[in-house]
Amino acid sequence: MLITSDNLKSLIETLLKDKHTVIAPVKEGNDSAYKPISSFSEVNLELPFPTKSTKEYFFSDSEPILEYSFPEKGKIAVTEPPEPQRTILFGMRPCEAVSYPIMDKVFTWDYNDEFYLKRRAKNTIITVACEKCDEFCFCTSVGISPETTEGTDIYLRKTVKGNYLVKPISDKGKALVDQYKTLFTDAEETPVECKSPAKKFDLTKIKPW
Repeated sequence: MLITSDNLKSLIETLLKDKHTVIAPVKEGNDSAYKPISSFSEVNLELPFPTKSTKEYFFSDSEPILEYSFPEKGKIAVTEPPEPQRTILFGMRPCEAVSYPIMDKVFTWDYNDEFYLKRRAKNTIITVACEKCDEFCFCTSVGISPETTEGTDIYLRKTVKGNYLVKPISDKGKALVDQYKTLFTDAEETPVECKSPAKKFDLTKIKPW
């Protein structure tokens, strides 16, 4: 499956119009950061990679779990936080997306954290395979690569013509592609080579806990 560069822009703009919150890497001085965007023109998929992860959009540093007030003597009014918005995390790298199945286990192994799980259910992850790597990249050292799709809902890989091969991975990803299917085609193009970093360390030599 393929989406042209123009249609990718149209997809993001349409998602915004359809009241999705879209989080994407944007330029921030000499660095990049994941931020809510209002237009595709704000997106930066080039190096440098964002310095912070997207984790705050799944599990924030702090959040209200309820609010209460005393409207009159002897009475308490309790207000629960609003339901999370539909959110698209666009431009995440495969090495980061693979961490979310691990986080799912952390937040469900002995207790289902409803705040995390509600946001997780409303979030759709669209990863873009790396064409380049920097000196800090180490995905190959932990058994993954720019072609890893675990944790991803929709996987994109740039082609030599500047378009993107599309691989829906999860049910959420397939549903989104179906919803906006007019923007996708069944065409094939040659993908750009994914640049994998050299191994930085050997996991087998790391002392176990």
